[in-house]
Amino acid sequence: MRTKLLTKDIRERLLKNGRLRQQSQLADQGEPDFVPVVKFFTPDAGCTWLITELDPEDNDIAFGLC
Repeated sequence: MRTKLLTKDIRERLLKNGRLRQQSQLADQGEPDFVPVVKFFTPDAGCTWLITELDPEDNDIAFGLC
């Protein structure tokens, strides 16, 4: 069973950022500096992930800061 962590709106925003990143790379403009869309954390391990985008070709790959 697959757990759903993202709402439809959040997933669409992350995919939009992923498409914008791809377009910028193809146009040789460098990578945009996106504001994080979602925050994941594990209180027991003290880890935090700030996710900015999803890969439009493989939605299981996320980008951001850890």
